[in-house]
Amino acid sequence: MICLLDTNIIIGILRENEKIVLKYKELTKSKQDIGITSYTIAELYDGIQRVESKKKMEAQLKILEMILDNFEERKKIFSLTRKEAMKYAELKIALEKKGKPIPIIDLLIGTIVIFNNYKLITIDKNHFQNLKDVSPSFKVDFWI
Repeated sequence: MICLLDTNIIIGILRENEKIVLKYKELTKSKQDIGITSYTIAELYDGIQRVESKKKMEAQLKILEMILDNFEERKKIFSLTRKEAMKYAELKIALEKKGKPIPIIDLLIGTIVIFNNYKLITIDKNHFQNLKDVSPSFKVDFWI
């Protein structure tokens, strides 16, 4: 099974959060297939470009590029397919009907996970618990 890392996990690695870095090292040692989405990459670049210190921004960008190169080399960067887009619409409507909409990017990431029977690794309990409520088969691992 492929585990997709949510944006906040990569941010934790970039910020050297001890708990996240330790869990990430354990995950990589387990030989688990790990991937990310193109939407995660977009969020990461957006966040890095908002860093006020140019020196800090460049340092984080260098680390991010190494991480992304690794995913790219292993062909583990995922985007929505046409069939997944249909599932996205179904999930979005189900969440809205329950009065629990979640941010678009979180829903895009979650849709890829649900459609492909992957597992998401995140620290965002609020949004992804809402998604689990409308899709009980959603596999998610909350790290913190």
